[in-house]
Amino acid sequence: MSAIKLQGKAVSNRNGILILTSSQFSFNYKLGSADIKLKVNYHRDNNKSMHLNVMDNLHSLVVSGKVLYLGISDTPAWVTPFAVYQGSWNVMDRAFARDILPMAREHGMALCPWNILASGKLRSDAEEERREKSGEMGRDIKIDDNGWKRTPQEKTMSNALEKVAKEVGVEGSVSAVAIAYLLHKAPYVFPLVRGRKVEHMKEKIKALTISLSPEQIQYLAFEDYALPLCCGWRNQ
Repeated sequence: MSAIKLQGKAVSNRNGILILTSSQFSFNYKLGSADIKLKVNYHRDNNKSMHLNVMDNLHSLVVSGKVLYLGISDTPAWVTPFAVYQGSWNVMDRAFARDILPMAREHGMALCPWNILASGKLRSDAEEERREKSGEMGRDIKIDDNGWKRTPQEKTMSNALEKVAKEVGVEGSVSAVAIAYLLHKAPYVFPLVRGRKVEHMKEKIKALTISLSPEQIQYLAFEDYALPLCCGWRNQ
């Protein structure tokens, strides 16, 4: 909880809004001030967490003015209406687009996608070669035998992104185009980005300057680039 206290102290000095991703939505005292307005993304991997009592408590926090907006993560879309939805989504993994994306468009909801670069696997051939030569490598994702390296399908998708990057004037900026693709798919998309270096963040910010044509979006959406469509989260 010490981290939450530090966040509260920092925000109170700026008269800002604190965004929390936690089930600790009711513990304002841990922020060091009860006056800080919150945007809360309630995250739980359990259907029971959306019990009526929990929803009533969340609603009362909004009514009391302690929370401005409610979001939801990893919970079925039909449970309750929220202002923002957080989930795993990228140009390769499109299960998110089957029901979540249409729902967000229909109800004017915002989207906060994470895993937007497929665990860092969407990168150029030159970047992968540079990492291997320098010994920097990358995150060792223990989900297949490739480790930090890309699968053939991830390479194909990365090459498609690199082609579009060259067309829009950001040659080599694979990650920027991957993020821009998501920004073009719905009115209110706020990707959750991360990076180990300042240049990583600068690269991602380029996405805000990219305008993709309908033809480029269709090209990136080509089925051969995507992961096989599964039956969906909680039903796999």
